[in-house]
Amino acid sequence: MVLLSTLAPGVARAERDADGVWRVGRVLEGEPIQWLASDPNERAHVWAASRDGVWRSIDRGVTWRRAGLDGRVVKALAVSPHDARTVLAGLKPAGVALTRDGGDRWHELHGFRAARRFWWWSPADPPGRVPYVSAVAISPDDPRVLIAGVELGAVVRSEDGGRSWSPHRRRADRDCHDQRFHAVDRASGAPVWRHALPRPEGAGLWGFAASPAVGARHVYAATLDGRLLAFPTQ
Repeated sequence: MVLLSTLAPGVARAERDADGVWRVGRVLEGEPIQWLASDPNERAHVWAASRDGVWRSIDRGVTWRRAGLDGRVVKALAVSPHDARTVLAGLKPAGVALTRDGGDRWHELHGFRAARRFWWWSPADPPGRVPYVSAVAISPDDPRVLIAGVELGAVVRSEDGGRSWSPHRRRADRDCHDQRFHAVDRASGAPVWRHALPRPEGAGLWGFAASPAVGARHVYAATLDGRLLAFPTQ
């Protein structure tokens, strides 16, 4: 088992050996890593978003190589569950970029610019109050369906691979830090945004994980005060 976690800067890497002993080290030391994304197609592959582009590992985080967007502030990543070479990136200033060749070439999805609003802003990442895309996700059912969350301003959706984007999704939280597609029974009808996770007393939710299995009954959330919580989805 291998666990990876962002540091400030760098990444912590913990691996449990056959005797059950954990060995902890640091990789990407000195790099301002913002986000880690695992590859659902290949367990040994992982991606890292940095304030200076994207990094990729193919050996469970032991070694890393640059994977494009050098000089760009990258705040979030999502690897397509349909194609390991397709990766979506959330940028600062607010924008979305896509690669279809494993990071050799990236192109910005210019249709996202039409979704921008003048009142988007963020006090969370100084200097200034420049908004950024803090979370992205690719639908496991349809590779053309993408969602992006803006800190602070909106959750928007594309159904055509990023060529066009919706306005803010009704009832979604405008202060979005993380996003996942949660598998549901399609017979239950069209998806509806709802506040499924109550805010725990004394702490905000920061990141969460959802099972890819249809019928999974819980999502798991991390809080700002270090707790891991499970919430029913039905």
